[in-house]
Amino acid sequence: MAQRKQPREVKRRGVIERLFGATVGRAWSMSMWALYAVIGSILIEWVGIVFWWDLDHSQLVLNKEIEYLSDFNKNFFLNIYPGDLAAQLASYTRDFMTWSGIGGLAYSAANSSSSVMNVIGSLLQSMINVFFIFSVRLAMCISSISGFILVSLLAGMDGLTEREIRKSCGGKESATIYHHAKRWVGPSMILAFVLYLTIPISIHPTVIFLPAMFITGLAIFITASTFKKFL
Repeated sequence: MAQRKQPREVKRRGVIERLFGATVGRAWSMSMWALYAVIGSILIEWVGIVFWWDLDHSQLVLNKEIEYLSDFNKNFFLNIYPGDLAAQLASYTRDFMTWSGIGGLAYSAANSSSSVMNVIGSLLQSMINVFFIFSVRLAMCISSISGFILVSLLAGMDGLTEREIRKSCGGKESATIYHHAKRWVGPSMILAFVLYLTIPISIHPTVIFLPAMFITGLAIFITASTFKKFL
């Protein structure tokens, strides 16, 4: 007679492991996403230069992104202007370019008598511009987090209020709607950041973040309002 297999016990993570995953692990994941975004943007820029754009395309995009910074006031959570934050991040980028020698290499190649070296210098300069574009856009992403937090709080409170009304009036609940809406809370923010950081053309930040905030708020509202009536 065959013996029945004993179900394996699922090992639960301890408090230290969960805390490590929520802090260091999350920071590492965000750093890797940022690295992938930079690499992807550089590859897109180089492919675009080969097939569609001029050599100064990245410089034009950078100039336009800097102009957008003047459209935004001081962030009420961080108490800093996005332009000041972008300038600080750009300063770190400039220091990195100096330390790594990429800036000097691009300058030497661009001023070489060889046409091949001139092309290489232009490609390196476009890569440097992509790093600065990333710095400016990263400042906008950090500044937009406060908007996502505010929208999430308002949508969550409104959704819980709707839940109480549904609970008091004996309304029906749908676990399907709840679970589908819950899945959109995180991706609606992450996709907005990834799209904004990697898009190869200049675009105003509100075109990306306002729809993303609306979708995030709607997903949180539906999630909170359709949460089960009794715990």
